[in-house]
Amino acid sequence: SSPGNSGAGGLRAVDAEALIKASYVLVAELNASRLIERLLDLSMELTGARFGAVWLRHGSSWFAKARGSFSPEARNRLETPAMLEDIALSLRTSCGPGPGGGSQALVPLANRGKVIGVLQLHNDLVLDSFPPQRLGIVEVIASQAAVALENADLYEGLERKVEERTRELEEALRNVRRLRGLIPICSSCKKVRDDTGYWSQVEEYISARTEADFTHGLCPDCLDRYYDEMGIPPERRSTEPV
Repeated sequence: SSPGNSGAGGLRAVDAEALIKASYVLVAELNASRLIERLLDLSMELTGARFGAVWLRHGSSWFAKARGSFSPEARNRLETPAMLEDIALSLRTSCGPGPGGGSQALVPLANRGKVIGVLQLHNDLVLDSFPPQRLGIVEVIASQAAVALENADLYEGLERKVEERTRELEEALRNVRRLRGLIPICSSCKKVRDDTGYWSQVEEYISARTEADFTHGLCPDCLDRYYDEMGIPPERRSTEPV
């Protein structure tokens, strides 16, 4: 195999227009799945490929999203992980005979020296169907697609975090219970009546409807009454509430 042309110099007007269009389309897309579909559409349209696939690496495995016609014989001889790893390591386009005949180009999707995938283009009917100039345009588009894919991953990650945070906040709001309106309370024993007509202690009523907890003690007035009932002389009494 031979490396493809890494530049897109000497572009014709139609090629320059295609490159500008491709750049706009890819930059504007923030969904990774649709971005891959647009990359395949653009690159296949530019090169006349009958089959295209974007191979993405997840850990030690490669997964492809494919489009177009592919003969059964060629489908059985799809790229192996070793061949894809070679492209990823070399950061260079490979162009040569395709599986099952015809011609094939493998273009790395790389950004700042990091390969996130490989674009495979195949034409099973024509040999040498990928001229260097067109392949150079595809390389530029592939580089832009790599940046766009990373941005899409970041965006989708942020969306997931926002959705998770929104669910957490909604759950927290469901758990926050507020006391509203008039609360019927007995003026003598200070029990509170709920909506079912049941009377309960104030602390029990509030605890059941809020996240508040109660601690119990004696205020100074109640403490004096307690000392009086117990017959404790003033000199032995504590002046601090308990």
